[in-house]
Amino acid sequence: MQSTHVLRHFLSLCTWLVIWLAMLPAQAEPLPPEKVPTSLQAWTNWVLEKQPNRVCPYLFSDKGKTTRQCEWPSYLNLSVTAQQAEFSQRWQVFRDGWVPLVGRSLTANPHWPQMVQVDGEDTVVVDRQGEPWLWLPAGEHEVTGQFEWTLRPEALQIPAETGLVKLSINGQEIAQPRLDRQGRLWLQSNRPTDNSAEENRLSMRVYRHITDDIPLQAVTRLVLEVAGRHREVSLGSVLLNDHIPMQLVSSLPARLEPNGLLRLQVRPGTWQITIYSHHQGNAEQLSSPALTQGTNWVSEELWAFEARPQLRLVEIEGLTAIDPQQTSLPEEWRQFPTYQVTASDTMNLIEKRRGDTEPAPDQLELTRHFWLDFDGRGYSIQDQISGQLNKGWRLEMANSDPDALQQEDGVQVGRVSVNQQDQFITRLTPDSNMGVEVRQGHLNLLADSRLNSGLATLPAVGWLHGDGEQSQFQQVNAVLHLPPGWSLFNATGVDSVSQTWLQNWSSLLDVFVVLILSLAVAKLWGVLWGLLTLLTLVLSYHYQPALPWVWMQVIAAMALLRVLPNMGSLQWWVKAYRNLSLIALLVLVIPFLIQEVRVSFFPQLSEPWTHLSENSAYYDNNYTYTTASVADDDEYYAQEEADYAVSTRSQSNAMYRQGQSAPKEKKINKLLLQVDPNAYVQTGLGVPKWEWQRIELNWSGPVGFDQQVTLTLL
Repeated sequence: MQSTHVLRHFLSLCTWLVIWLAMLPAQAEPLPPEKVPTSLQAWTNWVLEKQPNRVCPYLFSDKGKTTRQCEWPSYLNLSVTAQQAEFSQRWQVFRDGWVPLVGRSLTANPHWPQMVQVDGEDTVVVDRQGEPWLWLPAGEHEVTGQFEWTLRPEALQIPAETGLVKLSINGQEIAQPRLDRQGRLWLQSNRPTDNSAEENRLSMRVYRHITDDIPLQAVTRLVLEVAGRHREVSLGSVLLNDHIPMQLVSSLPARLEPNGLLRLQVRPGTWQITIYSHHQGNAEQLSSPALTQGTNWVSEELWAFEARPQLRLVEIEGLTAIDPQQTSLPEEWRQFPTYQVTASDTMNLIEKRRGDTEPAPDQLELTRHFWLDFDGRGYSIQDQISGQLNKGWRLEMANSDPDALQQEDGVQVGRVSVNQQDQFITRLTPDSNMGVEVRQGHLNLLADSRLNSGLATLPAVGWLHGDGEQSQFQQVNAVLHLPPGWSLFNATGVDSVSQTWLQNWSSLLDVFVVLILSLAVAKLWGVLWGLLTLLTLVLSYHYQPALPWVWMQVIAAMALLRVLPNMGSLQWWVKAYRNLSLIALLVLVIPFLIQEVRVSFFPQLSEPWTHLSENSAYYDNNYTYTTASVADDDEYYAQEEADYAVSTRSQSNAMYRQGQSAPKEKKINKLLLQVDPNAYVQTGLGVPKWEWQRIELNWSGPVGFDQQVTLTLL
């Protein structure tokens, strides 16, 4: 019984083992083309068309078999003499493709392979990015060619694919040819040493651009003119005293040693090396150690000094000032004061003032857009502020309050973006104005807000900056957008308005015509009719300009009929003229009355060819909301408590700028200088995008924050 139980467990274990082995993933190997079924062999070339490297072998070191190499070179045989060089090399090519050749001399006159042959037949060498290349079909090929020169070069460029080189110079085989990591094969061995060799010369010009920033920064530019053979030179310590290098830009192989020593591998030509560095600590004196060394260095340098008076005011002593326009200083540095520096000179920076105690006034420009609600209960405002901010780092909306939507006056700032980045709107205290922190001197701000005050008064600016209540904007422009059914009677507090109802009466001729017609009616039919005519003409004169002139003909004809005799042809003609005038009056008045009745019910019909928006779908109250998600009102107002906690850092920052110490209980960690990434950033209610009646308001000079515009709307 026990043996039966053991046998049963053994069979169960074997069954599970077989199932587990069957579930193991099978490794599929590529199927050789000759083993493809006969019915599919016709498709083999089509399937493998996009895999031309399949016939190429792998590198021996490629354990994962991921990279194939299709061109395999053998030894490069190079025989060099004083006037020419001959080369030959065998290539094993597994598929048609390009192979590189030896060439491109490193001297000033590059040498190109000549009389190149493949298997004894002439072929064409193609220039691919300055390198010689050949197109070889699949197979094994022998490539030969030669170089010709009047003076043997120092080195030749060898393709990276070639690693085996047999070199002979003037018939003498070089046992260990010198091939560096850049692929250069050096031919200096057995170089002829005659008196005709070119002299090794190096001339240099040194320019420095010093910026009195925090920290002080220097840009050293070396211009080298090299003649002679390739060689390595040491220029000594090129940095100013107490300077730390940040970047080295050179077209020559260069190395900056830890002690400031600059080493270069120079070759004939004109070269430029640029070194960026900064000073350690507070800079009071500057001198060049290289001037005192004298080895491979110039006796004089040119220094251009760029001051930063907003950081500190310094006076330069100990150097001789020269005219930069009379020197070879780089063009972009000639706008700064320039000094000539010798080995015995030291630039002394005498600090006169730290910081900018009297910064220049803010230079800001404001463009405002006001959209009047269709029901006339408030305005939607969009402000665009640009310019330079010098005195302060915060902008606030005067009389702003988060509960302004429930009040009869005040402004609610809904969304603010600086440089197309939405900003967190904060208050320094619970009773202060709403605003944003601005950390860029050059400002590009876009803000959306709501104004629920009466229709008669608009703030021309409303933004506080810099000097607070003394702040001004250098240029202010505004656009008033009125919906259908509204018009502007008059505006005060602004220098110029594009159009108002009163401006339509700027012509004395219009006033004269209305008065003459009203007086004529009063003379003919009484004072009451004259007053009614005056009121009618005042209201309709500019809506139908032809009506007054037709009325003039009717009144003139009726006046003539009162004084003419009852009989006669003249009276008949005057009556006919009166009747024609009455018919013309009816032709004009009836359509005018119908249109006025329609517009009184549907104001949009006053301009049926105009669309309120480019979009076919409209939101409630004609608002186009921003793309950012808007938090629920409850969440938004719940966040107000967190706003105050975050905004306290702004108050402490302002105290630090004024040199005061922040209260101990308000110590600020560096992490608090950043807004919480999970905080709600206000996006506002959006601004309208419709266009109907556009009225431009302009000011000709600086405008203060408390400037008001008084409107009379009809």
